[in-house]
Formats: sequence, C-alpha cells, structure tokens
Amino acid sequence: MEKRPTLRIGTEGTAFCKHKFNVINELLADHGYGAIPVMIQVTDGRNDFIRNAEIALLNNEIDVAVHSLGKLSVNTTDGIRIGAVCAPHNPASCLLIRKEAYLSGEDLFLKPGALVGVTPLSILQLTSLKSDLKVKIAEGTVIERINALQKAEFDAILVSAFELDNCGADVSEFEILHLNPREFVPAAGQGVLALQVRANDEAILQAVRRVHDNKMFDTISVERKIHKQLADVSKICLGVHCAKDHQNYYHVWAVMQSDANGIKKIQVSSSTSFELAEDTVHQLLS
Repeated sequence: MEKRPTLRIGTEGTAFCKHKFNVINELLADHGYGAIPVMIQVTDGRNDFIRNAEIALLNNEIDVAVHSLGKLSVNTTDGIRIGAVCAPHNPASCLLIRKEAYLSGEDLFLKPGALVGVTPLSILQLTSLKSDLKVKIAEGTVIERINALQKAEFDAILVSAFELDNCGADVSEFEILHLNPREFVPAAGQGVLALQVRANDEAILQAVRRVHDNKMFDTISVERKIHKQLADVSKICLGVHCAKDHQNYYHVWAVMQSDANGIKKIQVSSSTSFELAEDTVHQLLS
C-alpha cells in the first residue's frame, strides 16, 4: 500500500479523548495514513475544547478534530466542515445510580424524589418518565460527573452510553440503567464520532473520507436536519433518533419542547429518507 501522510489529530488528556484518537488512528492506519495526537488546551470543559480545536484547525495547527457528533452545533463554523462520521453507533443514554438510591419497584428504578444530574435538554424528557424527580445541571466531563456522583452530590447522573463505555472509569459501585433511545430520545448524532477538517483542504478531506461510514450517515443526516429545521423556527429539539429496520424502512423518534413544562413526542416511519426530516418537523409543529 502506498505510504500516505501523517495527520495531526487534535485531542486532550482525558481517557475518552484518548479512546477517540485510538479509534481514528486505527481506522486511518487501515488506509495507510499515520496519525499523531496534538494537545488542545482546555480550561472550561467540552465547549472550550470544541472552540479551541476549531481555532487550531483554522490556524493549521492540526489537520483533524474529533468530536462526539451529539455535542456539535448544527451550524458549522466558517472555514470548517464535518468531513466524516464513524465509530460504532450506540445512541443510548444511561442512568448511573447510587445503590442506596436504586429501587426496583419505582419508575427508572429511582427512589422517590431522587436528585439526578442532567443536561439542560434532558430535563423535560426525564421528568416526563418520572414526575417526582429532582434535577440539577451536572457540569463537566463524564469523569467529573462520575466523581460528583461518588461524592453523593447526586443520587444518579445521566450520561451517554458511548461516553460511559469508553471513559475508562470504574463504575462497578453503581447500578446502570440503559435507556431505550426510542423511549428516552437522545441528542441528534449521539454515539457517533465526527471528524472536523478545514473546508478548503482537499487532501485532508480525501483522507478522512476513507473512514466515513455512509450507512451511518444516512440516518444521522436525517437527525441533524430535523434538529436544524427546528432551530431555524426557534423550537427546542430535545432529542431525535433515526434508525432503519431490516427492510430498510426509516423510523424516526423525535421530541420537542411544547411549552415551558411540556414535551411533544412523535414517531414517523417512511420507506425513504426523502422529505422525512420535513415531515417529522411538520408533525412536531402541527
């Protein structure tokens, strides 16, 4: 195989970021590309990493930035594009529960009045499944949130299964409840890795396109399109999940905030992805 260039991959020091680098490194190596990690300075959590990685891309300090697609805005930064999506797709979310708060006879296996660390977009969905929950925004990386759970700052925390599986933390002291993405609908693109590149760098774009998962992109693009269309009409997309069955029919589960305290959740099926996003958004808004 022809020897191809070594790509500079933006990363940071967490176990999850190291895992993401290793995944991309192995995929690129299968096509003859080398990869080296380049540390991105982070002072203020995940959004800081995304922002600083984009700056590093634009300054030609790195060639590729690897992100969890569910954390990326649907509005791209000028001069940057998503060149590929890849990695095993596990869109589910999990509740990580302290054993003293775990109660098998209760909804979500949580004791009444349990305090759960959540993201802002998950609050209404979670409380719709168990109305007596207390919720609080949990800041920081998945490791920082797990540390807060160990210190009993929460009874449980909500995390993505993909992050939990690959963050390197020992969570054996907790109970884990996997939430079906059809019932607790995740953020668009959750569980997928996105490779950002400079929009005008054709050589790097061609390199990352070799690891692009077209089959995954087929459903992920529907999710991202729904999210963006709702954002364009100032509606909050709480979650959207698209999957194909064995007959190649598309199925979409989507959740939107309907008012200050309520949600609207729908399921749409189609034999094609053509106008599937538009149809889903129309049903959510009607």
